[in-house]
Amino acid sequence: MDELRGSAPTPAAAPSPAAMSDIGSLLRTRQLTLGEFLSGAWQIFSERFATIAAVTLSVAIPVHAVMMLAGGQQANRILSAMLIAAAGAAGLLSTLAVILIADRAVAGELLSWGDAFAGAIERWTSALLVSVIGIVIVVPLMLLIIPGIIWASYYVFALQAAALRDKTGKEALDRSKRLVRGSWGWGRVFLLLLLLGLMGQAITYGVAWVPGILVGPVIGGAIREVLGSVVGSFSTVLFTLIFLNCDARDLPAS
Repeated sequence: MDELRGSAPTPAAAPSPAAMSDIGSLLRTRQLTLGEFLSGAWQIFSERFATIAAVTLSVAIPVHAVMMLAGGQQANRILSAMLIAAAGAAGLLSTLAVILIADRAVAGELLSWGDAFAGAIERWTSALLVSVIGIVIVVPLMLLIIPGIIWASYYVFALQAAALRDKTGKEALDRSKRLVRGSWGWGRVFLLLLLLGLMGQAITYGVAWVPGILVGPVIGGAIREVLGSVVGSFSTVLFTLIFLNCDARDLPAS
């Protein structure tokens, strides 16, 4: 735990590469506890917050603008569906960028906004294919509820596998499933996703409550969604650390 906490950063100080490399060493050495993952993820999220917020907002703001436009196109359902699909595909860029930022932070390296986006763009096509295949598999299973939850939990590391290990298509999904089954299990992954989602919603609604009153429900809702994207990027950092830990140890599927 002490290795994960490191020294508290001062406003004028740059993040400590040594502290970040300690996280990387722990990830490669043994399976970390949830507390250690949360501590390490918070360290990266807080010390890289400016870059993470920049890449997230630069995608979230135009994406949610498109979503608002799609909501106003109710008379043209085809156009509305196309706009929503395009917004979702574009949203992958910020997720990939945050994954790359977290991965480089573990190695003690600072990844700039531009480099993070360049890497995300390079991997976007592969990530989009992974996402589409995952949706095709999981959505029908969601009709049965429990199978859908299980398979969605299995695929929690799919984008990390695509972005950091050059896995493509079903290969990335299978890699994610192998790591989940061999380490955490789908139940713990689902509970962690649920907990993070509830906490993220509570924080987002709490922060956006006053602006929502001042500017009205439509703009307030947009502010809430954009803030939610920034808050949600913590989950991306956290699951990237868990992925790196599971991948380094390469536990066999049970």
